[in-house]
This record gives sequence, C-alpha cells and structure tokens, in this order.
Amino acid sequence: MASQLRHHNVEVVRTHVSVTTRCVWTPKVDIIETESYVLLVVELPGVELSEVELVYRRLENVLAIKGRRGSLMISAEERPRVHQLEIIGGDFEREIVLPRVALDLHEIRTSLENGLLSITIPKA
Repeated sequence: MASQLRHHNVEVVRTHVSVTTRCVWTPKVDIIETESYVLLVVELPGVELSEVELVYRRLENVLAIKGRRGSLMISAEERPRVHQLEIIGGDFEREIVLPRVALDLHEIRTSLENGLLSITIPKA
C-alpha cells in the first residue's frame, strides 16, 4: 500500500518496506527521485563502507542494504557499570522497493560520509 503527500511542490511517496527478522537493527532511509537519478540516503553511523553489501532482487525490484556495525567494546577488567545503552551494534538490513522507473543498475555510485551512505542510481 502506498500513500502520497504533496507539500510545497515536493512529492513524498510512502511505500511498504519489508525487513527481515534476522537483523539486529534497521537503518533509516530517505528515497529521492529526480529527473536523472534515484538517490537513497541511509543513516549508518559507525559503519565502514567495506562492511556494507548491496543486493538487487530484479523480480521484486528490491534493493537490500546489509551490513554490520561493531559494538563499543569495553574491557571486562574495567568492570564498567552501564547506565544507558541506545547505540546498537550487530547486523543490519533494510530492503527498499525502488521506484518503478527504468534504472541503470550497472552504474550505481556509493559514498559514505559523516555516517550517511549515499546510493545514486542513474535513470536509464
């Protein structure tokens, strides 16, 4: 089910996103479409680009973003007393249904800067 909102000439499309249950946490994603490309911006603080895997499933038109973020390691010898834990480490996965437009998936560009993974997919 998809819903659409229009505000100040910006179209926001909400689509159903499926997430597998084996992941520990799920990153937030923005999806932006222009005349020449689709841009996904994924919130991945503490993740190295080498830890990220992109898998495209053509029949479902889904791009899966998978990876792992390490946990903050504190030596048991330090005998830490934890007061709050909100930053989750471990496996993550997010599956995105891509917009139904012709995309050139062989020309995907990625960059990771300041904890944001940008995935640019040119239109065909």
